[in-house]
Amino acid sequence: MIKRIHTVKNCVFLPLLTELKSDGVNLSRLVEKSGLKRFQLENTESYIPTIRFYQLLEETRRLGVDDFIGKFYKSLKLYNLSSFGDQVQLMPTLFDACKFGEKYNQTLISNEVLKFEVKGPRTTCVIDVIGKPHRSWDDLELISISQIIDAVRLFAGANWQPLEIHLRSKKMPNLHAIFESNNFTHLKLGQARTKLIFKTKLLEKSIYNDLEKDHNNDRFRNSIDLTNRSKILKMIESTGTIPTLMEVASFFDKSQSSVKRLLASENTNFHELIDNWRMKKAFRLIEDQNLMVKEVSNILGYSNQANFNRSFRRWTNFSPKAYREQL
Repeated sequence: MIKRIHTVKNCVFLPLLTELKSDGVNLSRLVEKSGLKRFQLENTESYIPTIRFYQLLEETRRLGVDDFIGKFYKSLKLYNLSSFGDQVQLMPTLFDACKFGEKYNQTLISNEVLKFEVKGPRTTCVIDVIGKPHRSWDDLELISISQIIDAVRLFAGANWQPLEIHLRSKKMPNLHAIFESNNFTHLKLGQARTKLIFKTKLLEKSIYNDLEKDHNNDRFRNSIDLTNRSKILKMIESTGTIPTLMEVASFFDKSQSSVKRLLASENTNFHELIDNWRMKKAFRLIEDQNLMVKEVSNILGYSNQANFNRSFRRWTNFSPKAYREQL
């Protein structure tokens, strides 16, 4: 049996090398000592073996670079993550971004697995690493945590903070670069798994408003406006009703098979699109204590409350009533 060789996409660490170069670090020597000299590092779409990435982290540490994780957080932004970062920024809501990250995150670091678990008002992002522990894993989990925080802040705002962070590492990290003050108190060390916990209601947060205010993101806004998914979602929001596939096809003057094909090209389908819209809308409506659960069910287009209750439990593992009591 051939052992799988895990890889890291160059775009994950190239911004760090650029940052180090600006600080006067001898990159040629760093690359050579890390065993990277024979790889095409300038190509952001290329890959290197994960073990070489770990070696790069170790050699960077040995250089005595101050605020090592801070430099990674400063340089490792979504817009630097090549096509992966572009796709995340095209997601209409944080929920869509989470599902995309869960499905495709291993295209960046092949032995890193993301999983999002919704449990009532709290959602947990679990970061698992495949393989035997490595001495550079403490650095890697902080890099991964900072990357996810950057992604969530795209939707939740630049000053957003998670409810909790769990680290496998037993060493207190310097979080000053991630949180302006280094007094983030909801940090648990020596945990079995790396986790980031945030409020479930953030999943419905949209990126549209921020993009409309940011002229530097014109290409992302234009791309979003052109997606078939966004066109259908805007149709639902404007009419306030749940359309059938036939009604959507008629509205856009296309056949039903064409609509299915176009949505498939965006890694979704009509049923999933409607289900996700209902879920995100439900998070907003359920917080309104003036609305009865039955009213929320009606607004979301369910034929009866029992069907809505089943859907809500599937989304959150809580009933609508239990979820509301936990808010």
